[in-house]
Amino acid sequence: MYVHPPDTLPRRAHAILQSLTTKPPRVHAAFLILTLLPLYIISYHYRLAHPYNSPPNSSSHTPKQNFLASWLETRLIDPFNPSAIGLYCNQTSVWRENVVFNLERGTTNASFVDARNEVLGLVFAAVEAGAGIVLPRLGRGKEEVRFEELFDREWLLDSLKGACPQMVVYEVEEGKGSPRPGSEGVYVPIRRWAGEGREYGRQAGEEHFEGWLRRQQGGVMGEGTVVVNVRVERFGVDTRGLPFGIRRSLGQVLRGNDGVRALAGRVMWGLGRRFGEEVGGGGLGVRGVYGAYLHEETEGGRVGMVNATARARALWTQALASGLGVIYVASPNATAVEAIKAEAAASPLPNIVSKEDFLTGAALESLERLTPDQQAVVDFAVLQRCGVFGGATRSTFSYGVALARNQWLEDNGRPMEPWDVMHRDPSVAFDDGLSRLVGRDAFAEAAVPRGMWP
Repeated sequence: MYVHPPDTLPRRAHAILQSLTTKPPRVHAAFLILTLLPLYIISYHYRLAHPYNSPPNSSSHTPKQNFLASWLETRLIDPFNPSAIGLYCNQTSVWRENVVFNLERGTTNASFVDARNEVLGLVFAAVEAGAGIVLPRLGRGKEEVRFEELFDREWLLDSLKGACPQMVVYEVEEGKGSPRPGSEGVYVPIRRWAGEGREYGRQAGEEHFEGWLRRQQGGVMGEGTVVVNVRVERFGVDTRGLPFGIRRSLGQVLRGNDGVRALAGRVMWGLGRRFGEEVGGGGLGVRGVYGAYLHEETEGGRVGMVNATARARALWTQALASGLGVIYVASPNATAVEAIKAEAAASPLPNIVSKEDFLTGAALESLERLTPDQQAVVDFAVLQRCGVFGGATRSTFSYGVALARNQWLEDNGRPMEPWDVMHRDPSVAFDDGLSRLVGRDAFAEAAVPRGMWP
């Protein structure tokens, strides 16, 4: 092999360097860009994976721990966008710092989905009236529960403070300076629905509250902060008739209790591990799982199918038609769960599971200590993430799951009209390809899809 004499190598290097120095400046710039571009690309991708101020990755974190952390940081409808709420708050003509809305005691539903809709109704009414709110106690009589037993109190306070700083939120806690009672009677906001032959818009609502205030001690109601007891009508606001964005955004200020949702995360992880599913913190977590909800016969004040076996059989038939190999069953009634498991006994497939099958030790003990309404938060979070969901039209819980999933479809550019199915199958009231609600009920079909916040 030919080898350059020692004295020729320096001369060649010098010649190359001299040729570069004599090139035009734009050649030098191009050379510099080509040299630095790979370094920039490598740095960019590294910083995407390792943002500034992010905690360092630890090899001590197991995949399960990483998933659970991601699970608590995300929701099905994500991200939260406060700008729509902020715009709506800015359009309120008068904010009254001394007026605070309090949900009337003894009327609030303790069930998770119904209580959620009523609290959001309170927040919406307060925004339109320009008033603050008191965090309500939920339930009736001996069934009363603290707000934070079902919901994430800190998230509500922080999100409203950021989205609508004009609104003052009082906590029902000793030492928090709760406002004093001062108003007489109960204020009932107008029904905000179109097509009922009367004024229903925002201006009509503001005028309605102004008139009520004038009848209460001349509209002054004394000095200092005054509580106005408010009775929120179930499904009293046509959420689909509101300005773009407010329906989606306001619904996100109220989230399930994180401690309870952590149990749902463990259930999701267990579903994925047992049945070979890839689970993620966001979106649909387990696409190969059919989520089935068997409702209570008197859920939401409506009488459902009176025969648990008939309900189980209808849902079982629907689950089989999905072709999925796993059915996750949830119900406030253990008898209903056993009924659908009995239906499945005659068939080798699919697998029938419930949340208790994926919790052991301290986690299972934590679940057993929860109230039925808190356990519903676990099922609600899991059912939202199943590949297909099936429930009953007469169940507000089922509608809560289905409407959240329908919003997820819209967020991902796949809006579906869920009511077209009634023309093809008169026994089904809702089907958007992800969720299907069986049975028919005139009240539920008219009120819930429009009156429930997703």
